[in-house]
Amino acid sequence: MAIFIVERRLPELSLEHLIMAQRALADSSRRISMGGDSVRYLRSTFFPAGGRCVCMFEANSLDLVRRVNEVAQVPFDRIVEALHFEDPGATHDTGGQMS
Repeated sequence: MAIFIVERRLPELSLEHLIMAQRALADSSRRISMGGDSVRYLRSTFFPAGGRCVCMFEANSLDLVRRVNEVAQVPFDRIVEALHFEDPGATHDTGGQMS
């Protein structure tokens, strides 16, 4: 599965409407995944100063992410594939087992 970033401009949206949009995206992802496609809404980050928002999805294709956003009726500027890097010094809980 790949990571996709959805970029949006939402300068006039209230916090309440942002939360509603986030719920719509998560619900749309679940509904589309029930049909056998694999897409998962991961998170959103909103930048109040510029009214910009980026949302992260995990999916098999860009088309699935586009469909999630269209079904949720949340406007977007573009969708791009991204690479995700975690902190290489972070420790991960392995349930007490060495990996």
